[in-house]
Amino acid sequence: MTNPRTISVRIAGDRVELLDEIARNIGRDRSYVLNEAVDRYLNEYRQLARMVEQGRKEIRAGRVYAHEDVERA
Repeated sequence: MTNPRTISVRIAGDRVELLDEIARNIGRDRSYVLNEAVDRYLNEYRQLARMVEQGRKEIRAGRVYAHEDVERA
């Protein structure tokens, strides 16, 4: 992790309890669990953005399927 920064986030109490339970179960602190969750979310979001951009490239290149063909498949 480069240059860590502190931020404040509002989270429902039941979620904080679950975060703490997960942290206890894996022998880590809440910050570790939250950082892991944020990393996973960001990676998933980046992958989705890449897939959307690839789809847009396919459309611009004319590589598309008619709606009827998709329904038949």
